[in-house]
Amino acid sequence: MARLKTYPLSEQWGILFIWMGDPAKADLSLIPDFSMTEQREGVKTVYGHHLTPAHYELVTDNLLDRTHVQFLHPLLDLGFELPENFERKYHTEQKGNVIWDYHCELNSPKLPLVSLLWPEAPDIVENYFNVRWEAPGHMLLDAGIVEMNTDRKIGSHTPGANMLTPADENSTHYFWNNCRDQNIDSEEASQGLQKGIAHTFANEDGRMVGLCAQNMETNDLLSLKPLLLPTDEAAVRARRTIAALLAEEAEEAKEMAS
Repeated sequence: MARLKTYPLSEQWGILFIWMGDPAKADLSLIPDFSMTEQREGVKTVYGHHLTPAHYELVTDNLLDRTHVQFLHPLLDLGFELPENFERKYHTEQKGNVIWDYHCELNSPKLPLVSLLWPEAPDIVENYFNVRWEAPGHMLLDAGIVEMNTDRKIGSHTPGANMLTPADENSTHYFWNNCRDQNIDSEEASQGLQKGIAHTFANEDGRMVGLCAQNMETNDLLSLKPLLLPTDEAAVRARRTIAALLAEEAEEAKEMAS
């Protein structure tokens, strides 16, 4: 008789979650909520996948850092003179093992991309990018381009899922989706968004992260004593949370063995 090892598997919001550890410890209530990224009425969702030549925590560092956009992504850089009242705001908070990183740009001139997502957008908008991280590599991007002073109700809301699964010690499967609630019947907008995100990561983020990995002696970034900026707080908190969870797991395994 064949004996096969099985693993608990759950499909929610079009995403498959698999528990590779002790089946007795699989807890469906711990699966993060990605309902806002699900394909549904009034929302159009596009999808993508990349195999990135870097440890998954290095990819997490990239996805939690919003300040690199103006340096690494020319298509997303504002690239022109900003109004005097333009303002960037950011802060990070952690509740248990869940980390939220909040960024917004107030009184921002609209990017050319906005015309594809929201043709009726005003010339001055608010851009917001809020990322929720949960171990080991699940990130919800709550983002949008909205009319100023409207409690973010009027505009183009573009939430997305960023899901990281290690392929091995030095490479990562990066699965993503991105939604929009404006111009949803436009196939041009769907193709432009899908191709734009795929190009951005494959040729900009992915290349940069891969080159960083090649120049690192270890996957433990913090052991290299990097220069840290205030905007690195979310990524550092994520790394420390992972380290604490791994230490806790190792201690449990040690106690069971003894």
